[in-house]
Amino acid sequence: MKYQMMIRSRPNLDESIPDKHNGFMAALAKIKEGWGLAVKERPRLKDKKLWSEFGTSVSLKGFLGTGVKGEVRYMRRETIAFYIEKFGEKYADEGINDDYFTLTFDPHKVNYHALVQTALPQYLVAFVPYEGNICDEEFGHLDFDEWRKLPTRGGVYRISPVSFWDGELCRRAFNLTPQQVEKKVTGRVEKVSLLCDGILIVASSKILNLKDADDINRRLKPLLTGTSVPPPTEAVGRALDEAQAKQAKREEAGPSNKKATKQKPDGKGHMLALPRAVINAMMFLELSDEKVIDERAALKAEELIAAILKKTSEEERVVLRIVLKEMIQEERAYKSRPEVLEFLADFMDNLGLPEDDTD
Repeated sequence: MKYQMMIRSRPNLDESIPDKHNGFMAALAKIKEGWGLAVKERPRLKDKKLWSEFGTSVSLKGFLGTGVKGEVRYMRRETIAFYIEKFGEKYADEGINDDYFTLTFDPHKVNYHALVQTALPQYLVAFVPYEGNICDEEFGHLDFDEWRKLPTRGGVYRISPVSFWDGELCRRAFNLTPQQVEKKVTGRVEKVSLLCDGILIVASSKILNLKDADDINRRLKPLLTGTSVPPPTEAVGRALDEAQAKQAKREEAGPSNKKATKQKPDGKGHMLALPRAVINAMMFLELSDEKVIDERAALKAEELIAAILKKTSEEERVVLRIVLKEMIQEERAYKSRPEVLEFLADFMDNLGLPEDDTD
């Protein structure tokens, strides 16, 4: 299981990227319990000469607590100013121009309660976002086709177990003020608080399966929109059924320290060339210099490939792991760049695909 925290901010053109980054890193250095910077060294921005026209990103891998990966992305202010001058404010008012901060982690292996109750409010104060959420990473793939039909800065597709919206997003998405949202959900969620000119809703700070998390959206969203949530898409419905079946199976089996033995796959009889091509394509998109490929186009392609890979069967994932193991051995023999080995080692994890299917 992988959870993702995402907070998105409308860039302030009067605040440079270095100023925002330095301020945010200073705030992270003060956060405790595994959710702030775990080392004295602070992540640095790339040299401005290496930024793309769309900005730059900073990996936080190795700087945070054990089991937590993160990234901060800053949109280039000069590009936004150009959009405004040439096309007007409306063109610049799009989610693709956001700054954002993401964390990914297994909620069973971290202090999840500390993230929800302590770290997240501090992130919000420091990053000044208009939207934030914490949910199972799989929803990002399951919801992608429907989510992208909404304007990122103008709508809320799914209410997550933990959600934040600023006043402007409350108005655009629900035609409500944060105070009105607070009134509608009070007594129906675990905790609600007005914060950063917006509202933070903790519907549940528990670690939830997909079905229970989806129930939160179906219960709360009609309170704010006045309309019921449409039936789940086929893909979402299938995932929810699988999650419910797994939960029932675990409850029926009861606690056990024994792990089921699995036959070690050898890849015989499987097509290995196709997954190798997919992995190489993803590696090209991820590791290519920003001067070689447009950053937004690369990100879009990666998201589409990842969404497809999320639908792979267990057998297909077995083959992916076989190919990854072969490629890692080959790259080590060729003494490839460290970032290549790191990409291959983290491939399944970064896509939210299980390292094994015993769950």
